[in-house]
Amino acid sequence: LKAEGNTPMGEAIEKAIQTLRDRCRVYDEAGVPHYKGWIFMLTDGEPTDDISKAKELIRQHEDTGRLKLFSVAVNQANIEILKSLGPRVMQCTKENEFKNVFDWLGASMTTVSASRIGENCQLPNLPENFRVIPTDWA
Repeated sequence: LKAEGNTPMGEAIEKAIQTLRDRCRVYDEAGVPHYKGWIFMLTDGEPTDDISKAKELIRQHEDTGRLKLFSVAVNQANIEILKSLGPRVMQCTKENEFKNVFDWLGASMTTVSASRIGENCQLPNLPENFRVIPTDWA
């Protein structure tokens, strides 16, 4: 991946949440139980658009248990902005070495899908080159 240009983060988050809502609606209409949606955002920048609506949507969906946002900071990402979006922020500690976080994501999805809907389960440990960024998001 090579970063170039704009980071329309607000627009991307809004689209991801709408896509998630659309998919949940299909499940609900079919009477199919489903897990809460995860949005996994990998970024090396900061937004070049307004993120206020995205923040509001994230908070609404996080507070009602319909969404988990994972913000993954690589290279020179603006950590403070990511912390303002939600409670799950992680940072790659080695520049451009973030491929193994996708292995973690796959293992996490396997763990969640083996659990009961609504159950809190213990996710696998993050790869060694990632660290959790504490937030005061509440």
